[in-house]
Amino acid sequence: MNIKNEEMYNVLYAYIKHEWLGYIDRDKDYVRVWLGSSYENDVLRNSSGGEISYAKWYVGFPTSAPAVAWIVATKSTRTPPYIGMTTVSSDYSGAVLLCRFRAFI
Repeated sequence: MNIKNEEMYNVLYAYIKHEWLGYIDRDKDYVRVWLGSSYENDVLRNSSGGEISYAKWYVGFPTSAPAVAWIVATKSTRTPPYIGMTTVSSDYSGAVLLCRFRAFI
């Protein structure tokens, strides 16, 4: 997915936040979501290899890890800068695929 601007970021963020509550019954204040993105040589790329135009990074990120997960707050107890994109190892298993959310199934 190529997030092109802040408006698209905010719309997708709100969608994920809303749909998470219907997706799972865990009581967490955030969800990590895979977007199929990668981070290489200081460039954020979508799953097709194209450059992603817009990102808001979680505090302290990006790092040199190659995969990207998105931390989305599901409760008001988690606020910036503790939300946004993070880089993680390629074998990280703690994120939900965006395509698993209701509208994508």
